[in-house]
Amino acid sequence: SILDKSRLYGEMANERLNTYFDSREIDAITLVASKDVQQGLEALNTFNASKEEVETIEADFKGLLEIPVMSYGITDIFITNKYGEVIYSLNYNKLDLAPLVVSQDFMGNAMAGQQNWSTLFRNSFLNDNILVLSTPIQPYTNQDTSPIGTLNMVINQETLNGLVHQGITSLAANGDAYIINGEGLLMTDTMLPLYVEEAALVETLETDVVQLLGPAIRMGDLAFNTTETYTSYSGEEVLGTMFVTQVGDMPVGMVTEVETSEVFGVVSDLKSTLTMISGAVLALSLLIASIISLSISQPIERIMRSINKISNFDLSSYNERGMDYHRKDEIGD
Repeated sequence: SILDKSRLYGEMANERLNTYFDSREIDAITLVASKDVQQGLEALNTFNASKEEVETIEADFKGLLEIPVMSYGITDIFITNKYGEVIYSLNYNKLDLAPLVVSQDFMGNAMAGQQNWSTLFRNSFLNDNILVLSTPIQPYTNQDTSPIGTLNMVINQETLNGLVHQGITSLAANGDAYIINGEGLLMTDTMLPLYVEEAALVETLETDVVQLLGPAIRMGDLAFNTTETYTSYSGEEVLGTMFVTQVGDMPVGMVTEVETSEVFGVVSDLKSTLTMISGAVLALSLLIASIISLSISQPIERIMRSINKISNFDLSSYNERGMDYHRKDEIGD
């Protein structure tokens, strides 16, 4: 049923999000443990590296960092030094990244030794919404464990939308999926109008979803999961499955919706199909009953005619009686 499929889709989407963000954290820890990253950053921190040495270090960075970027939909990976300066970026212009280093606290948390995610925020220089995973880089050549910089994975709005929307068309032709924060602010675009483009971090929903899901998001209740019928942001009656999950370190609510007209349409189609099957079974039953009835009544009629002839001393009906002589049933006997 659509209800079961909706719940299953929700569970799969939740698992997909958790797996994706957990895996990026492991990827980042693996990258910062690389000798190329640690030694390269140590050299750049001295500001004594020659132009040729800097080019070699950046080539090593590129060869190492472009693998996860190409494989996992990461938008960019950039590295900062111990002074908080962006010294390398795989895709973005370093100057465009500089303002977010100053304005966001995730860099400071990483320099304090804590791997952490930023919130989803707008970067006007990049003209995009981004989410950043910042991981401390430890030194390679000395015993001091204080971070010497950070490695930062950037995930943009398109990638986040794709994670949420993936597979929704297999649920329903007019299915929708999106995530919101505790106040109803869209964290992704939707699949259906009104908010299919540039709605994330701009549009706030005022539907029953916010009333049902908002308190659980604000409490970080990751066990919350419910399915309800309500009026969507587009004014349509929908069957919605809601649960609390995490995007990075941030509790959010994920919503999948299917129009009730489509849900009931499936039920109506099922009733029509069952009606057709029932009619076909009834017709076949009547046909079989007629065949069985004739297979019994016709030989009995022949026997009755023979008995009537015998009762009139007419013994010439052998051929008629012989038609049923070899039957393996009571009539044959």
